[in-house]
Amino acid sequence: MGVEYRHYFVPADPTIIPAQDILVKIDSVLKKWGLKESEPAIFDLTNGQNSEIEGELDNLEFNHGIALEYDSIEGSAVSKVAGPSYHKNIQDADRYIQGIGFIAGIDYRIHPSGETTYITVVSPPKDNGVELEAHCDCDEVLFMHDNAYTCQPNTTPPEVDVEFYEGKKVEGPFHGFWRCALRIDFGKDLPKFCEGQGLMENKEFVNDLEQAFGCKLVQIGEIG
Repeated sequence: MGVEYRHYFVPADPTIIPAQDILVKIDSVLKKWGLKESEPAIFDLTNGQNSEIEGELDNLEFNHGIALEYDSIEGSAVSKVAGPSYHKNIQDADRYIQGIGFIAGIDYRIHPSGETTYITVVSPPKDNGVELEAHCDCDEVLFMHDNAYTCQPNTTPPEVDVEFYEGKKVEGPFHGFWRCALRIDFGKDLPKFCEGQGLMENKEFVNDLEQAFGCKLVQIGEIG
């Protein structure tokens, strides 16, 4: 079956509520870097309903949760963004990104565990001291998170324990939960940067994403 790789960008401050225009800004960054060839599928994630909806991004409010799902990309845009492949003798024309997902909302979502990252919810989010129950156990649209909770802007964030295995390190504060995140799924086209700290070498692309998010981002990858 082969090894596959997913790369996430999440806010260094996971409690941040992004501006409502973040959907348009993320879409613009992906288009600028050749990572968008068609309009994304849009999903309303409120209360785990995960229903596909129609709408224009510039008129869409994310509320509790909106997901954008972008189609696969092939060709030189992959190398331009991600740098060289881990595999030798791979031509730019043969590179690909399997898919890109983005989620934004006021709900707290628990980052998924993987082979080198294990995440445990110590205490769920609270409203007025009352623990919330998860409205879903697993994101069945983009597979970007585990538990998700219907929250308000002032909901107390969860307490999460994060463990890394096999010498994995992450540069920056990674708390194991977020309200918004971007995932780039490289499939079996492993980028060379996934070794070591796993930081994307194209700093201009990362800076564009941070401008779109409106905050500092932490990068975390998972080989599976």
